[in-house]
Amino acid sequence: MTYPDCTHVIGGQPVAGGPRFMDVHNPADGSRLGRVPLGDAATVDRAIQAAEAAFPAWSTLPIKERKTDRRTQSTQKRAAQEDILSRTLSTGGKK
Repeated sequence: MTYPDCTHVIGGQPVAGGPRFMDVHNPADGSRLGRVPLGDAATVDRAIQAAEAAFPAWSTLPIKERKTDRRTQSTQKRAAQEDILSRTLSTGGKK
């Protein structure tokens, strides 16, 4: 089983990784499961700029809206739980 390349998420948008990637292998059999991008200085700078740009608007949101935002993120995380579990078990060498 292989997975598509992971991406960075900057400013809420997927950002292709590279030019360098790191392979992720299944420790049980050594097979390649996928790749993760290695962020370079430019990618980190872009992420910092996006966070700094988003902070003023976020910091003025009422707590109720911030909680709604966090609930949405939590729901999305739960929806991806099966995929996360599958990847975790694969990289841990368990069936």
